[in-house]
Amino acid sequence: MLSPERKEEILEQAKRVNSVAEGYQLIHACFAVQKIINEHINRSFQDKFSDLRERLLKEDLDSDEVEKILQKKKELELENRRTRINISIRYIDTLTGFNATTTRVGTYKNSFIISLPKELEHIRKCDGEFDYIKMKNLRTLMAHELGHILLHTDYIDEEGIIDEDGNREEESNYFAEVVMELRRERNRSFYSNQNYEKM
Repeated sequence: MLSPERKEEILEQAKRVNSVAEGYQLIHACFAVQKIINEHINRSFQDKFSDLRERLLKEDLDSDEVEKILQKKKELELENRRTRINISIRYIDTLTGFNATTTRVGTYKNSFIISLPKELEHIRKCDGEFDYIKMKNLRTLMAHELGHILLHTDYIDEEGIIDEDGNREEESNYFAEVVMELRRERNRSFYSNQNYEKM
């Protein structure tokens, strides 16, 4: 049986997890985008793996050739793992100066880094109530940057999004609108009185 002291420790940890989680609105969407891109990467490796399997099935291979093919398979597996992407989120102080923007997406190694304004990190007011304006802004910005990651993967580098003609911004804006509407539809259904009672 848990002691009151241990329950209190666990309660504090749960509160901490909940508090940090609130700063990552649409985190499930982050995981979804990450999964979709990684599945695409896996598919791009499947032909290479299939080719190696076919070569291994040939009857006239000697042991040296088999060893080389197996070594190539190990190298491909390692390359596949290294190519997988991650999405990280950070909150930064508002930037100033020409063309300064706090909200952006960039890359570092195999990660996409979404930078968001520091003032959106905490979406509760001093009295503990949710600041719904901040929450909506945070979700919209997150959805926009996720749109860039999913739709414009090849046009993002350490400096940010490469968007000479402005179409990529328009596409990500539309993506964010659709994601937010789909979320609202889900919430209307999920939190209907009937469904709420079932929970």
